[in-house]
Amino acid sequence: MGVKTLGEDESSIQNFLNFEQKIDNRRNGRLTTREKNTKIVNLLIRLIMSKESLKNIFPFRLKNARELRGLTLRKLGNLLNLSHNAIHKYETGQAAPDSLFLIQIAEVLHQPIDFFFRPLTVKLENIDFRKKTKLGKNKVKQIYLEAEDYFERYLFIEESLGIVARTVNPLVTQKINSVVEIEQAVLLLRNHWNIGIDAIPNVLELLEREHFKILLIDADDNFDGFSGWSGDIPIIVLNKNRTADRLRFTALHEVGHLLLKFNSILSDSDREKLCHCFAGAMLIPKDLFWKEFGGVRKNISFGELEKIKQEYGISIAAIMARANNLDFLSKDLYKSFCIRMRQNNWHKIEPGECRINETSNRFYRLVLQAAAKEAVSMTLCATFVGKSIGEFRKEVELIP
Repeated sequence: MGVKTLGEDESSIQNFLNFEQKIDNRRNGRLTTREKNTKIVNLLIRLIMSKESLKNIFPFRLKNARELRGLTLRKLGNLLNLSHNAIHKYETGQAAPDSLFLIQIAEVLHQPIDFFFRPLTVKLENIDFRKKTKLGKNKVKQIYLEAEDYFERYLFIEESLGIVARTVNPLVTQKINSVVEIEQAVLLLRNHWNIGIDAIPNVLELLEREHFKILLIDADDNFDGFSGWSGDIPIIVLNKNRTADRLRFTALHEVGHLLLKFNSILSDSDREKLCHCFAGAMLIPKDLFWKEFGGVRKNISFGELEKIKQEYGISIAAIMARANNLDFLSKDLYKSFCIRMRQNNWHKIEPGECRINETSNRFYRLVLQAAAKEAVSMTLCATFVGKSIGEFRKEVELIP
């Protein structure tokens, strides 16, 4: 396999189009003339910028795509019938790809060709990673890469639609030292978001409405979530395999990390506990909780706790922790509850069902909108949501 630059391969355009058409035909879709022309123009742009792209962008993108798929140099080389050293040369810029390599690498790594030449626009910073000790470094890195890829697509779609996302933090001047300040911050934030003190029907939809970017990933039990920033945009990544009540709590816990301004003397452990308090308070504010919980209690039934869980989408464990923090029950009663929870393994599988459907489809809606407005090509939109062009075109069928 050659290592010519893309610009030196006279058949680049035709090879590229043949490849895209082959994939579309395989998925029962067909390219329109307009889409073909769009691809030609996009490819010509790549040819013009190929020198810079091949030197500064392609090597980095190739490595990221490989690690995103969880492949070593040797495993990727085996899939392409190349040595791991040859792949290493591509990733370090010592060798430049020809069109055949680009076509093969795009198919093997499940990325559109333009991915490898797309300017780098997202860099996750100030990450707060909630993890257990069993989550290895390679898995952490793979999650980071998946997040960067998704948020890059998300911001590209918003930019294409002329959407300016700006998150305002009304808590920036609130110094957090204790639970007292947490309760005040929750009321201030709820007021700013115009949600009063009622139950939150869908936490993820609320956060995306307020310009947080949310990604749900298919992860094992060693991962809960993490949060950080891409420039001035707050991002949250969550394990979609969690129960709805845990998903809601974790999302708001991460909001705490993103928005709360803690006193610098507080330890990491103290900050984690206060973020837990913040999540519980966001799900059921103090005055509302007093009413639902029935004031200070000497005892309480599991039936009551299950009803509160169903109404407010908060786990029984979090309800009792909140009651303990607010001194709505005795320390002995809370200790007895924690012991029973452990004995019955409720810290893993809790009784009572949370019937809230906690999800968000804002990104998908924006992709459909971008395709309908012809702000982004149909093919690229389909790629962004993991659909074939044929499947996606049916979803974008316009009303006459």
